[in-house]
Amino acid sequence: MRLGQLLISLCSLVASISVRAATVEITIQGVPSEDGVLYAQLCKKEEFLAKPCSFMARATPKRGDVVLTIKDVPDGEWAVNAFLDENKNGRLDTNALGIPTEPWGFSRNAKGMFGPPTFDDSKVNVKGDTSVVFRLN
Repeated sequence: MRLGQLLISLCSLVASISVRAATVEITIQGVPSEDGVLYAQLCKKEEFLAKPCSFMARATPKRGDVVLTIKDVPDGEWAVNAFLDENKNGRLDTNALGIPTEPWGFSRNAKGMFGPPTFDDSKVNVKGDTSVVFRLN
């Protein structure tokens, strides 16, 4: 009997410390060209709009919709931001006022009034495999 109880306890312990890992499928709509590199970041609140975020994916762009996949994402609240790096310099270019000059977007199609949206405006709840769809501006 003791061995059986030990195995049950061990299984319970392993189950309690295992972390669920999800796959997040990000569909970027409205990609305007095939030039450059398409980047998407998946960020926790404390890293939102900071570098680097927990997860990043990149893809060769094509006109229309592009799907990027990020695996092994823990359940929780996340926000996605994306941009099309048309000149392949590894960053979102802006003009003298700080307004982006390359296509960009946030999950939930969030937009800020005088700057980028907040985490709360763009957050999505990941609980198991999750799909996120939004447009580039």
